[in-house]
Amino acid sequence: PERRKEDAAKVFAAGGWRIGDRVVLTIPHTPRNIARGDVGTVAGPGMANLADNDRRVSVDFGAGKGFVNCFGKNTLVTEAEWPQRKKDDDERVLAAGGWRVGDRVASLFVIGPDVKGDVGIITGPSSEGTKDREQLVTVDFGTEKGARNCYGMTGVEPEAAAAAISAAASGGPRVRGGR
Repeated sequence: PERRKEDAAKVFAAGGWRIGDRVVLTIPHTPRNIARGDVGTVAGPGMANLADNDRRVSVDFGAGKGFVNCFGKNTLVTEAEWPQRKKDDDERVLAAGGWRVGDRVASLFVIGPDVKGDVGIITGPSSEGTKDREQLVTVDFGTEKGARNCYGMTGVEPEAAAAAISAAASGGPRVRGGR
């Protein structure tokens, strides 16, 4: 009975993961140089001070990469599930704007803490049951800002397009002996 209580305490609401579970990240996390498909170990509940922290778990990706707060349900799978998930994600085009899971996008609007031009990663279709759900994609803007539902056709654009517009607006990249 005591052991069972201990085990129950190790289950987290964020996907039902347990401390010590080996998991695969389904999207890249570029700030820590973690690639889509990298394997980590669940270390505990999410450690960031975010509004959606109850949906995250802390995963240790090892030396040189460290800990990342990951969404437990839509960004982590078991090692056994990974080959099929990778195949499914690679084939899947989301109806809302034609985005694929893992695409890097930039926000086109200011919404709460999100600033126009903030870069995030598409993690899947909308996680909300709103009437506009078919038009929305979930974008993870990172540990500081968390995930948001964005309109796929009008709320985000490819990261590269945002960078090109920003460079043009600032007069383009400066070179030695330039302007």
